[in-house]
Amino acid sequence: MQFNITFFIQIINFYITYWFLNNFLFKSVIDFIEKEKLKEAQLNNVIKEKQDLLLNLEYKKSKELSDFQNKVNKDYKAESIDALDVPKMSQINLDEKEIDKITKITKDMLVERVPHVD
Repeated sequence: MQFNITFFIQIINFYITYWFLNNFLFKSVIDFIEKEKLKEAQLNNVIKEKQDLLLNLEYKKSKELSDFQNKVNKDYKAESIDALDVPKMSQINLDEKEIDKITKITKDMLVERVPHVD
């Protein structure tokens, strides 16, 4: 097998081409891809932080709401009113017309005193 000078020149030419491609083309493309991956990782970290903050705020607000509801329930809990014992002698027997009339008068009085009641 004989080697001539062109074979060695081709080998040198190959290594020069490889060096140029590696330093000017491949390296810049790889650097660009790495920068994009770094930006993506940073954005993912920011998104994760915002999600954690949002979950924390949501938990605090739901806890505050629950505490407020418990406080309101304690402070404004209506006491049950037992039915009055009315002796049978004092009960009045009314017909339907009189009951309707008293109901209407009572409702009108409530509407005057409490405007949001129908």
